[in-house]
Amino acid sequence: MYEYIDRPVETLADGPHFLVWAMRRWVQAMHDRRCPACVIGPAFAKWRMMPGLAPFQAMMAILNIHALRNLRFGPVCCGPVSEDEAMLLTFITGVRGRSSEEMAETLALIVERDQVQSLQGVLSRLADAMATVKILPEIASRPADS
Repeated sequence: MYEYIDRPVETLADGPHFLVWAMRRWVQAMHDRRCPACVIGPAFAKWRMMPGLAPFQAMMAILNIHALRNLRFGPVCCGPVSEDEAMLLTFITGVRGRSSEEMAETLALIVERDQVQSLQGVLSRLADAMATVKILPEIASRPADS
């Protein structure tokens, strides 16, 4: 998470930059009572990320309805990566480097327990879509427990 928090969005690699933009646009679209998929869909198409649109939408919907607290997202136009945006970036980019049990324990701190498995699944599918178009950042290997 600390890799992303408070960093200017424009300094992020393509994948995290795209995700922050999409999260912020999704939140703004909901605020404006517009269809988020219509707002962000063209960018997903441009980035060849259409297979990631449904999992992204599902992730945001789960967080919108079932988060244990209100999550904070930055303004669309600018600003550093917020703590909650950094947390989500870490979940998405790190989903392949964590055990299913470890990920579930962490997600249970964010969403209602009955939504953990659903959120875990959509995060994994979103990461897969990003990896396919080569915008999922590589994560450093974690040392094995001794």
